[in-house]
Amino acid sequence: MEPWARDTTAPESSSMLFPLAWSPLFLLAALVGPSRGLWTPVELALLWVGLLLIAYPLWRLMEVRPLGRRNARNFLVLGVVLAVLPLLVDEDAMFPPALPALVLWLGAVFTVHSTLKLERWVGPVTSALALRAHGWHQDRTRPDLFLLRKHGVEAVLRQDQGRSILDLRGATPTSSPPHDLGLHDLEAE
Repeated sequence: MEPWARDTTAPESSSMLFPLAWSPLFLLAALVGPSRGLWTPVELALLWVGLLLIAYPLWRLMEVRPLGRRNARNFLVLGVVLAVLPLLVDEDAMFPPALPALVLWLGAVFTVHSTLKLERWVGPVTSALALRAHGWHQDRTRPDLFLLRKHGVEAVLRQDQGRSILDLRGATPTSSPPHDLGLHDLEAE
């Protein structure tokens, strides 16, 4: 059984950061488009492509980094509102929707970057029964996730392909958070 080790890799980061890098180009084109004589449907298409390029990394973040789910979900809802708003409101009575979309993009970049920087550990698979017995709570929406708040740390443990992935947010009392959260004791069981 392999011991817990700190994971400094982020293999999913390129799939999240690449679309975020291209998104502002489409949003800026949608913003500048009306002054250059661009038709409204083309402006809307540029806005929607830019919003889709923001939405994809946020959706991926919700899947692979459970601690970023709440922020990613909030930004996705704002993106949907920005995408639908031009269809519901008269064009003359509204500011360009690409402006708030650029602010949304900044928030999405900050959310993805800060979530990818969170502490992550990889270790052996632990049984759900043993985790629940040691105070971990199983997520109702995703049975592969277990949650724990202890010592000012918010921890999410995910069982994935024969290993456990522990994501942490907050100050850890020592340099070995899995030990502090009782995961080393579960290895012996």
